[in-house]
Amino acid sequence: EDDEQVLLDWIQVSETNRELFLTCKKIYALGKVRHYSDPLVFNQALQTFNQRTKSIQKVRKREILVRFSRYAAILFFLLVIPFLIWFVIHEKPVQLTTVTVDRVEPVKMILLPDGSKVWINNESSFTYPLSFEEKNRKVTLDGEAFFEVKTDSLRPFVVTTNAMQVKVFGTTFNVKINTSDSTVSTTLVSGRVAIGDLEGNNLAMLSPGQLASFHKHDKKIGFRQVNTDLYT
Repeated sequence: EDDEQVLLDWIQVSETNRELFLTCKKIYALGKVRHYSDPLVFNQALQTFNQRTKSIQKVRKREILVRFSRYAAILFFLLVIPFLIWFVIHEKPVQLTTVTVDRVEPVKMILLPDGSKVWINNESSFTYPLSFEEKNRKVTLDGEAFFEVKTDSLRPFVVTTNAMQVKVFGTTFNVKINTSDSTVSTTLVSGRVAIGDLEGNNLAMLSPGQLASFHKHDKKIGFRQVNTDLYT
């Protein structure tokens, strides 16, 4: 069947091929094949036929390759373009806002996008995004601030300092960075908070009324019970 298909394809390539086929067919029908009994003539005819069939096969392979390339290009655009559109829409750059309170200014209270409240103390700087991400609520503190965090079990609230992180889901607590002795202290008023290093490793869990002091240089952490009214 393959040989017959090759022959048919060869006939359809040109009118010359068709006429040659008809001539061969007539010669065969009339019994005039003695002319091709000459080995030289037969070999020349066979060589011509092989060359033409090879050219047909090359043309067919080229057509298949071109068709495949077109399909691949269409598939690429169908799969990649929607992803790029989604990426551009959803991966917007995070816009940050920084609030700084100098030495003579009073404590400043700000309302965060999720409804949480932050009281920023003197000589402190607080940075937060205009809108929180879907997976977490990250802010940065340099100095001292008191937090009243809205409960959200799906998005932890993470306060990052120069030495450690405080992760909560909904609670009230105070964070203070002591530059004099390179410590960061966290005082928990209500709820529970997790203390961790900047690499994301959990170091301890605080209970209400506890103060945790993290030493930046030796990365040791200490605890003690305190009167939370003195730190809020």
